Amino acid sequence: MLLKILGWLWVITGMLFFIKPEWLRKRLQKKSMKKIKRIFFGIALVLGILLIKATWGMSGLFPKIVMIIGVIAILKAFFFLKAKAADRVIGWFIEQPIQFFRIWAGVQIALGAFILFVK
Repeated sequence: MLLKILGWLWVITGMLFFIKPEWLRKRLQKKSMKKIKRIFFGIALVLGILLIKATWGMSGLFPKIVMIIGVIAILKAFFFLKAKAADRVIGWFIEQPIQFFRIWAGVQIALGAFILFVK
């Protein structure tokens, strides 16, 4: 049940960011780096857990690859909190054109749909 709710949350926020990508950029510019690091930590942690939960018990090569990506996302989340490179990544992310944010939103929608329709 929680997996379905989180999947719908990913799809809805992805659609919001697809429709209004400049809103996401403005929010990132207004927040401090410390808050953004915490937000990215939470997103990466939840993403990793969702990917592992969605593919747990499935057979085949693709679910195993997705599960490995989930484990990497969880590990990366913990390294992201204290890294100086995180400041550069966030700065790079803010400087990207609006089209980049739309593509990112499309990936988020696809990931949410994958989570919804896996089980």
